[in-house]
Amino acid sequence: MKLLPIFLLASSSGFLGLAQVQAQDLSVAGTVGTQGLGVSFNAGSDLTFIENDQIQWHFSLSGYGIDDAEDIKVHKNDYEADVKNGSAQAGLNWYPISQKSMKGLFLSAGAIYFDYELDGTTEDDQTIHIGDIALTSKQGVQLKTDIEHTSMAPYFGIGWGNRLNGEAGFSYRAEVGAFVALSSAQVDVELVNHNGEVSDVDLEKERLDILDEQEYVKVFAQLDIGYQF
Repeated sequence: MKLLPIFLLASSSGFLGLAQVQAQDLSVAGTVGTQGLGVSFNAGSDLTFIENDQIQWHFSLSGYGIDDAEDIKVHKNDYEADVKNGSAQAGLNWYPISQKSMKGLFLSAGAIYFDYELDGTTEDDQTIHIGDIALTSKQGVQLKTDIEHTSMAPYFGIGWGNRLNGEAGFSYRAEVGAFVALSSAQVDVELVNHNGEVSDVDLEKERLDILDEQEYVKVFAQLDIGYQF
């Protein structure tokens, strides 16, 4: 989580400069979603694709940290783990429809910078899978896993709400989307209480399976409730 504060500070300063220019069409909101709790900013722009559309600059910061979280699924096993995640999202929201009943619809695109960490051990009341081996809880073997994943990721989304109209008042914005990391995670695995039940080949296969899981396209959802200036 070392690089994130520097990135967030630099990004925030740049966006606040933009907000001063576009203060007549600006919204600030609190956010909650799969990336955690945070704050978001939206500002109007002079960009346009088609007649009567609206294009906004969007920026948000969010994160969470949970110690001793239970039932965290990693590959095929449930873990008790400490989990941390921080992210910064910057992009454009495009409102293509001016018709009153649909003017809240927007499409979004941009980039997410995220910093994710997991440090956990498999829960002891389950059959665990390591590579091609299955071990029952009676065998007492556990798997300790550390994941660190810091990356930029392009995102695309769709949402509703917060079309800026130059009038002050409360607003909301909901968005769902998907992103894929541009760089790989670092994954380390270690056996606990084992007596030769798992080979090095199976342990490495499990590490690679966890690594592959981190490469999947990830889905996010976010709800903003704030105020338009």
